[in-house]
Amino acid sequence: MKDLSEKILEIVDETNKLNSSADSKVSTLLSNAIRIARLRNDFINLWWLRLEESGIKEQEHKKEILKEVRPHITSQQLEDYYDLFRERRIEVMSIDILNTDTKKIKTTVVVMSIPEIEQEIHSLEFEIKEIKTPEGLSPDYLYRISQSNDDTKDLLIEYLSEYKKLGD
Repeated sequence: MKDLSEKILEIVDETNKLNSSADSKVSTLLSNAIRIARLRNDFINLWWLRLEESGIKEQEHKKEILKEVRPHITSQQLEDYYDLFRERRIEVMSIDILNTDTKKIKTTVVVMSIPEIEQEIHSLEFEIKEIKTPEGLSPDYLYRISQSNDDTKDLLIEYLSEYKKLGD
């Protein structure tokens, strides 16, 4: 039977291999990091990682997470780290989005979980591929539809770029 250090080392090795793979998902790496934090009784990082896993807007998940870590951290740590997590999220999870009505760029903080962000990236990539101009249109209508499709594609590519930069 493996001791705790060997289990942790195994998961770290697995995570390193996944991280070097071109098709690895951040959510998979996150799951491994959560496993490592649990095994190490690293409750501060477990709290943060679980918030990233479930998203900060999910109140039920936040309660469940606190129920798991609260017995192991002090009230002062809870307050200090909550502020640190909030500041870090604002710093790392801010994106610039074009308001299509006002044509102004607005910076907003993404409150989605890591798996939700991955799904958003996948959806944007799919939408970009699916934008096509139909054949057989009159030249005037073809021009307008083509221009509209180009504008939409440019906007979606910009959103995709912003989402892919998250966490950098």
